[in-house]
Amino acid sequence: MITTPMGFGRGRGAAKAKPSGELFKNIDTSPGAGQSSSSNSGGFGGSGNLGGQSNGGWNGASSSGGGGGSFGGRGGSDSGCRICHEEGHFARECPQKPAGGGDSGCRICHEEGHFARECPQKPAGGGGGSGCRVCGEEGHFARECPSKGEEKCFRCQQTGHRVADCTEPDNRDPNAPGPVTYVPTEDVSENALFDSTRLTAGINFKKYKNIPCKVTGPGSELVKAIDSFAQLNLGDQLQRNIARSGYKEPTPVQKWALPIICAGKDIMACAQTGSGKTAAFVLPMINIINNSGPSSSEFSSTQTPDAMVITPTRELAMQIHKETSKFAFSTMCQAQLAYGGAAVMHQRSCIRRGCNIVIGTPGRLKQFVNDGTIGLQNIKFFVLDEADRMLDMGFQSDIDFFARAPGMPDKTRRQTLLFSATFPEEVQQIAKTFLKDNYQFLTVGIVGSAQTDVSQQVLEVDGRSKTSKVKEVLDGISKYSNLVSVKNYFLSFIKIFLSR
Repeated sequence: MITTPMGFGRGRGAAKAKPSGELFKNIDTSPGAGQSSSSNSGGFGGSGNLGGQSNGGWNGASSSGGGGGSFGGRGGSDSGCRICHEEGHFARECPQKPAGGGDSGCRICHEEGHFARECPQKPAGGGGGSGCRVCGEEGHFARECPSKGEEKCFRCQQTGHRVADCTEPDNRDPNAPGPVTYVPTEDVSENALFDSTRLTAGINFKKYKNIPCKVTGPGSELVKAIDSFAQLNLGDQLQRNIARSGYKEPTPVQKWALPIICAGKDIMACAQTGSGKTAAFVLPMINIINNSGPSSSEFSSTQTPDAMVITPTRELAMQIHKETSKFAFSTMCQAQLAYGGAAVMHQRSCIRRGCNIVIGTPGRLKQFVNDGTIGLQNIKFFVLDEADRMLDMGFQSDIDFFARAPGMPDKTRRQTLLFSATFPEEVQQIAKTFLKDNYQFLTVGIVGSAQTDVSQQVLEVDGRSKTSKVKEVLDGISKYSNLVSVKNYFLSFIKIFLSR
């Protein structure tokens, strides 16, 4: 069966962090301007609570690099104010500085006179400060924690020695593959994110207005759909990013899901493929993180993101990451990837530069939680995309791990967002265990129906004619993206054939 998908869908492609000097061509990249090549957060504005750090490089305690402040401003030139963009003063001296904010204010309580790390209202163990990620107590690090079990040898799993001193024979297979060293080529530059040639809406997008939508759950009668993104207080930069992405009006799933999530409720949303589910959960997350201030700091080896998005495949994770990076462009929110098949050290390095939204597959996310790269104590949003597949095809134990991991807020203190194209009754029963009792169930269109923008044809051919028939069909529809579905035993052949 050969299908030609059209319609509103997630962006494709991987992402690569690049220096912001490549994003903004007019930024001064000379020495002392706060520019280096190891990150994507500086060069035109520092980040962090010591000021003057940009792109992973220390500039001491000065604020060269454009306005570091107590928690990561990003913008302005070297001598200009990042608030009013005038020359001659810094943001901390700006007469237009909002009340309660600014470079000397605490990002947690917004009071002057102390930083977030010293705030009496700071949550226990949070924010990448001096708290222990194991027990959440102050005064010591995880490596010194009395609650931490004694370390074991990786080879024999016995305590009292390390693998270098182990006397047990090494029974590893000498023919086993070595560690993964592949580093993906990810491009999240401004030109790549807002590529005008990319398809952002299908030719039948207008007809989505007439798709029936239904919201059920406690208080569902109070939910009102929106007709435009302007009805939500998303902030100027986020609204600009939405417009630059080609989004003119919300799709049905966005019209109903956005106000539900912005109201702080859990949601189980069922909408067909290509209906805009990614933007439905990404936009509220970015808005709330921007308004409340990010919980994670790039000064910490353990990142404590505000949101975790789990997907069953790395391809889907990469698509969501690119869409998230697009909407979060030029905001304080940073998204990072974690999936198998890529070098662990590369992904860990990217995460430690700053991670407010982590997107990935269960295996690699689990690894980063276990080794302390990621802490879950500040999670505000727990998102499962393709939730039916996650819960029905062997991933339930992984989801249980994250939902009950040490430090993870329980379901009453976080928002859980489940999105999928189908939600069978048995999967709904499993999903309820992760949701608050007052969650909203949103259905868009006919649940479980086929995508009406996909043309499906079945051609019967004999074995000798398969190759010529595939070529004939693909030549006839070559201007579109094509998906070829085959039996497993035919996969290698068709892959070789199409790569010629």
